[in-house]
Amino acid sequence: MKKSSTATDRAGSGKTSPGHATKAGKRARVQTAFRKRAEEPRASPASRAHEKVARASREPVRQRAGEPERVGSREKPGAAKSARARRSAARPSGSPSEAARRLSPEARRAQIIAVAEGLFNSHPYGELGVPEVARAIGITSGLVYHYFPTKEALLVAAVEARARELLESCIPDATLPVLEQIERGVRGYFDYCEAHSLAYRNLLRGPTASEPEVVRICESARVAIVEHFVQAVGVASKAMPATRLALRAYMGFAEHALVQWLERRQVARATLENMCRSMMISALRVGLSSDVGSPATARQLALLEQASQKHFSPS
Repeated sequence: MKKSSTATDRAGSGKTSPGHATKAGKRARVQTAFRKRAEEPRASPASRAHEKVARASREPVRQRAGEPERVGSREKPGAAKSARARRSAARPSGSPSEAARRLSPEARRAQIIAVAEGLFNSHPYGELGVPEVARAIGITSGLVYHYFPTKEALLVAAVEARARELLESCIPDATLPVLEQIERGVRGYFDYCEAHSLAYRNLLRGPTASEPEVVRICESARVAIVEHFVQAVGVASKAMPATRLALRAYMGFAEHALVQWLERRQVARATLENMCRSMMISALRVGLSSDVGSPATARQLALLEQASQKHFSPS
């Protein structure tokens, strides 16, 4: 009975214990804070994004090496363009992004031959292979193999292309008189060799000059020139061994003289051209005179002799 009266008296007096009062105070403060936050206007998503951008603009910008200089959060005008220019300048000209672009089959084949020829002319043949050619172009080895099954096939294609161009330059119109054909043939030979000096010298003395296929192609070109001028004097249907031998000897003279001249330029081009014309005409005259049963007449031989002296005499 005492306990219950004490509890009744405490409740009726409105008094609470200290621990209970502390908990009630904390609860009241939390409720007040939530109520105030609920009463505050809430920011929209757009305003929050704007505040984020503004905050970022006030922070210092960290610039990576090689990036264009920035002001605040924006690049300086023209900085992006200059950065692209710097990256383009730093990229090698033969990089895959440039060399591996799509080309027609004819253009790709010509590109591979041109690059291979440059490598064959500047490096020992044994140190080169298809991977080196592909790397120089910036394409895969498989793409090179698609056009050329072996390194040897690639070398042959490069040399044949040069030999074909040379013949197109120095084989004249067969309907012209023989002396005019000689005139144009020698001039065309000089024009081509001077325009492609390195390629011509490497064809005869370069790292691949002793390769069997290169020797074969060069010899085929010499034979084509000899046969053209044998036909020009009208004796192609006959054996004429002395005439062919004399013209073949002239080819050896012209090649060696021209290589020496391209390297040293000891005399004027016109002087060497006159020497070669005179030598070729003399080779024809001597060969036709030496062949048994030659159809050449005394008048034709005399005309060749006069033409030879004309070209040989200093102008």
